[in-house]
Amino acid sequence: MLEWEYYYQVEPFGAEVEELRFGNICAVLANINRDSKTKPFTPADFFVTYFKAKSESQSVDELMSAIEGVFSGS
Repeated sequence: MLEWEYYYQVEPFGAEVEELRFGNICAVLANINRDSKTKPFTPADFFVTYFKAKSESQSVDELMSAIEGVFSGS
């Protein structure tokens, strides 16, 4: 298992890294074909899941209500 951790440090893999790679590829292709009057695309414009996840802040009461709902079966 330790070997995989070392390998990940040298050559990262997984969904996050793949999304970054595809975002870069899509941004390059979109920028090649865009009108010079429009703003350039960034890799983030093409992220689908991982980096676009927005964290919404919740109050303590909302969190407790959600937790109680899970454990009460409702």
